[in-house]
Parts: sequence; C-alpha cells; structure tokens
Amino acid sequence: YSRIVGSSLNRLGIIHFERGQNNSALEHFMLSIPTTIEAKNNIQLSRTFLNIAKVFENLMQNDSLLFYSKKSLFLAKDGGFTKEVRDAGRFLTTYYRKINKPDSAFWYLDLTKIANDSLFSMQKQRQLQSLGFDEKLRQQEIATTELKNKEERKRNLQYAAIVVGLISFIILFFLLSRSIIVKEKFIKFFGIVGLLAVFEFINLYIHPYLDKWTNHSPFWMLAILICIGALLVPLHHKLEKWITKIMVEKNKKIRLAAAKKTIATLEGDPLQS
Repeated sequence: YSRIVGSSLNRLGIIHFERGQNNSALEHFMLSIPTTIEAKNNIQLSRTFLNIAKVFENLMQNDSLLFYSKKSLFLAKDGGFTKEVRDAGRFLTTYYRKINKPDSAFWYLDLTKIANDSLFSMQKQRQLQSLGFDEKLRQQEIATTELKNKEERKRNLQYAAIVVGLISFIILFFLLSRSIIVKEKFIKFFGIVGLLAVFEFINLYIHPYLDKWTNHSPFWMLAILICIGALLVPLHHKLEKWITKIMVEKNKKIRLAAAKKTIATLEGDPLQS
C-alpha cells in the first residue's frame, strides 16, 4: 500500500499548505517521499518535490526552493511527464523573474512553452480520438436504427400484404360464390378498406426511396403521396363499379334461380291445387 500511503501523505501536505501551515505541510511532504519512492511512483514524486519547493518559497529559503524544484523538473523530464515538466518550468521561470535573472527565466520559459505545446498537441490528439470514437458509436447507432427500421418496415409490409390478400380473397369468394347474395354497401365497405390497405402498402414500400429522393422533405413526400392517392381513387371507383356490376348480375341470377325453384316446387305440390 505504499502508493496509497504516499499519495495520502502528499494530499495531507497540500491541505496544510493551502491553510498556510507551512511546517506541517513540509513534514507531510517529506514523510511521503520514502513510500512514494518505494512505490516507484515517479510522477507523484515529481509533484511532491515541486510542492516542497513551494513551501520553501513561502519560508523564503531560496536554496532549498531551487534544489527541490530542479529535482522535480529533472525527474519529470527523465520520466517524460509533460505536465509536470511544464509546472516545474513555470515555477522556476517565475522565481528567476522575481530575482531578476532574465537569462535563466527565458531558458525555463522556453522549456515551459515546449512542454505546454506538447500538452496542447496531446490534448488535441485525445480530442480527435474521442471524436473518432464518438463518430464510430454514432455510425453504429445509425446502423442499428436503420436495421430496426428495416425489420419493422418489412413486418409492416407483410401485415399490409396480408390485409390486401385477405380482402381480395373475401371479394373473390363472394364473386365466385353461387349461393350467397351480397349487398352493394358491403362491396363499398370492403372496397374502401382495400383501397386504404393498398395505399398503406405502397406507402410502406416506397417510403425509404421517398426519403432519399426528396431529401427528407415533408412537402415533397406529401405531394407524391397525394399524387399516388389521386391515381388510386379513380382506379378504385372503376374496380368497385365493375365488381358491383358483376355482383348485381350474380345476385339476379341467384334470385331468378331461387324463384324458378320456388315456382317449380309450388306447381308440383298437390295441396296448392
């Protein structure tokens, strides 16, 4: 648990430092060093050295300040810890500016700028990776949604086809039946239901193509569907008229046959005479 102990002691040191308790902060930072070294947590060790340097800055012990801040910078550079290099370089730049040593301040400022640019580049790279990952997830979600919509459309097409087939079967059954008399209202009702079913079937079938052709424009999609409806309605009327005519002729034949049968039955019945 040396990593946890070292991090905990360092955190306690930060709390004391923020409260202005420099001696307590320094004590906790120093205590954290052996366990942090034992855990081989060099990035935490670099941060601890910089925290110690900040405490010595408050205590105005410049030699110790330089010693620990440079140790922090060296450890960060050796480990390739870009953020820690930037923080230590920024601290040393500020210090040398205060003591009026522009050459040293410029050297550490240049080092800080390089580290900062590197951090910015890494951040942009992570953002691009994140965007790429998000885009990949979005494409997967789109593909999943399209697959679901395709399956649902296929199922709805099957339902519509079943309805159209069932209505067609009922009408054909009544047309071909030789004993069932069907009223005109019945034919009109089934004709309207059949028209709606056919329109819905056509709508379901061409909907994906309409989306593509009209670029998801509701106006043009509605206009095309209205045109399809305008073509179906006259066709429906002609078909309904034709079926009604056939049904009327069939009904007449059924009634005539029934009447002839009744007359024949009455003529052959001796009780009627």
